[in-house]
Amino acid sequence: MLHLCGSFIYINLIIILRALLAIQVLTTKLSADAQSEIATKFNCTNGGEYDPLCWDALDLTSWLNEWYSTTPICAATPPIDNRFCRLSEEAWTTTFLRIAQGGKGGTGCLLLNSCTNTPSWADLRTDLNETETARYQYVRYAIYSLNFFFTSWHGAMFEALVEAQGLVENIVLTVDPPRTQHVGLSNILTSVSAGLAFLVIPEAAAVSAGAAAVARVFLTGIQQAPPVAKALWPAGTLENTVYEYGELSGKLTEIAGSLGPRIEKALGVVLGVGQTDTSTFLAFAWQGDFSKPRDQGVSVSNQTEDLLSAFTTFLVSQALVDSGWHAVMALDVDPLGLSNGTAQIPKVYTSEDGTPPKDRWKDLNCHMYDANNQCDNAWWYSNAHQSAYTLAKDPYLGIYTAPKDNKDPTDLIRTIFSNKWTSGPLLFDNAGVCSLIAGLRSKVQEILASGCADPFDFHLEDALTNHMSTEFLSLCEKPDPSFASEILQSVADPSTGLVDLFEVALAGVSHGIEHPNNTLLDFTNNGPDFSCTSQLNLTMLKDWTSVWYLHRDLHT
Repeated sequence: MLHLCGSFIYINLIIILRALLAIQVLTTKLSADAQSEIATKFNCTNGGEYDPLCWDALDLTSWLNEWYSTTPICAATPPIDNRFCRLSEEAWTTTFLRIAQGGKGGTGCLLLNSCTNTPSWADLRTDLNETETARYQYVRYAIYSLNFFFTSWHGAMFEALVEAQGLVENIVLTVDPPRTQHVGLSNILTSVSAGLAFLVIPEAAAVSAGAAAVARVFLTGIQQAPPVAKALWPAGTLENTVYEYGELSGKLTEIAGSLGPRIEKALGVVLGVGQTDTSTFLAFAWQGDFSKPRDQGVSVSNQTEDLLSAFTTFLVSQALVDSGWHAVMALDVDPLGLSNGTAQIPKVYTSEDGTPPKDRWKDLNCHMYDANNQCDNAWWYSNAHQSAYTLAKDPYLGIYTAPKDNKDPTDLIRTIFSNKWTSGPLLFDNAGVCSLIAGLRSKVQEILASGCADPFDFHLEDALTNHMSTEFLSLCEKPDPSFASEILQSVADPSTGLVDLFEVALAGVSHGIEHPNNTLLDFTNNGPDFSCTSQLNLTMLKDWTSVWYLHRDLHT
C-alpha cells in the first residue's frame, strides 16, 4: 500500500514538473514574441528610419552586456583567426563592428572623422534572424553616431577658437593685464573643453534649446562615465606650457590643435579603449540619444556661438586677477533698495550695541538695474545670493583702511557683461561659491582639529597664510563648540553656506579669501563642478564703514 502511494506521488510530481517546464517555455516564448512585436511596431527591424525608442524595444542594454560577456578572447598563439573573437588589447567596439560584418572590418571608430557616415544595413552578416540583425545594426549605428558627435564637437571647438582671435584681443585690451603675464595651456584647454557641459549649469546664461539638449546628453554621459571625464580633463598635464597675454590671440590656432588629442582620447574611452566592460559606451547610448536619425541626432556643429562661455569666463576672471582686481561682496545688500528707501542696512552691519549706521550712508546712488542686473554704477546685484558685488583693487580687509589703487570699475563691468564675455552669476556668484565652499570648509576643519591651542602655531599659520590669508585666526578667540559646529554646518551646505557662514562669523572674522589652487574644474561622482571657473579672489566687507568708503572711493 505504501509502495503504491509512493508511486502515485512520484508520478504526480513528474506531471507537475513537466507542467511547470511547459509554462516556463511558453512564458519565454511569449516574452520573445512580445519583444519582437514591440520591435516591429517601432519599425526597428525593417531597415527604416532610426528610432530612439528601439533601444529599449530591442532590449539593447542587456543584450550588449550579454554579447560582451560571451564573446571569446582570441587565442594568443598564431595563426590567430580574429573574425569572431576579441583580441586581448582590442577595444570591444572594434571587435563588435568586425563580428557584425561577418568577420570583415577595419580598425574601428576610435579616431576622429573615422566613422562619420551612416553604416549600411547591407554590410551586416547574413546568418542572423531579424531581431538579431536589428540589434547589431542599432549598436553599430550608435558607435558611428558617437564618433560623429565627438568629431562634430571637435570641429565646432576648433572653429570657435580660430575665430576668437578678435574676441581674446578685446578682452586683453579691456581688462589690461600685464602683457608678459602667463596663462597656462592646461587651464585654457580645460576651460575650452568644458564649454559644452558648461551650457547647462544654473549660472550660465540662457542658450538655445538645441545647445542645451546636446549639453545635457553630454553631461549625463560624463557623469556616469568618470573615465571619459578624466580623459578630457587630465590632472597635472601641460603645466609647463604657458602663453603670454600679449601673444595669446595669435596662438589660438595652435591651442585649437592641442584640443584634438584630448577629445579623441575621450572618444576612445567611450568606445572601450582600456575598459573591461561596456559601461562607458552605455553611459552615452542607453537612452537612445545616439539612435536618432542623423539629421535629428546629437551634433555640435551649429552650436559654436555658445561653446566658449567657459573659456571666456576663465580668461576674463584670470585677466582681472592678474590686473590686481578682487571680487568684493556686500552681504545682504540691495543697492537699489537702499537708494530708493525700500530696504534697510542689513542687521549684520549694526554695531555691537545695536546702533545702525548713519542714514546718510544708506544711499548707494543706485537708480536702476540694467538688463545684466548692474546698477548705474559699480555695484552688481545677485538675485541668487541677494547680495551686492563689485570689483576693487584694494581688498578692504576688515575695518576700512585708506585706498591703495582703486578706480571706478563701472565701465569695465558693464563692458564685460554687455559683450557677453561672461555674466554676473558666472563671474561673481561662482567666485563666492568656489572660495567659500571649496576653500573654507577644509580650513575650518583644520583649525578646529588643531583645538585652537595656539592660533599662531607654525603649521596652522603656514596653512592659512599660504592658502587663504588669516581669515579664520579669530575663530580661535571664540572656542564655543556650538559656534564652531554652526560654522561647519553652514559651510557644508552649498545652498545656504554663503549667507549663513557670514551671519555667524561676520563680526569676528576678517575675510580675504583666495581662489583655491588648481580647481578650475573639479570632477566628483556627482559630475563636473564648474563653480571655480571664475578665478577671482573674494573679499567680504565685514562692516558698513568698509561698504560705504569703498562705494565712495570707487565713485569719486
